[in-house]
Amino acid sequence: MKEVEMRRKTKDFHAVLSRYDFGELIEAGPAGCDSDKCMMPEPTLM
Repeated sequence: MKEVEMRRKTKDFHAVLSRYDFGELIEAGPAGCDSDKCMMPEPTLM
């Protein structure tokens, strides 16, 4: 733990995190489905 404390440059985690957080990401969205059930429509029985 002492090694971590020596490398730490700030004690304010939120300030450090805010440098990398740009709010809502445009490319972020729901995960796609790679299952064939998601890609192909269900066959309809007639």
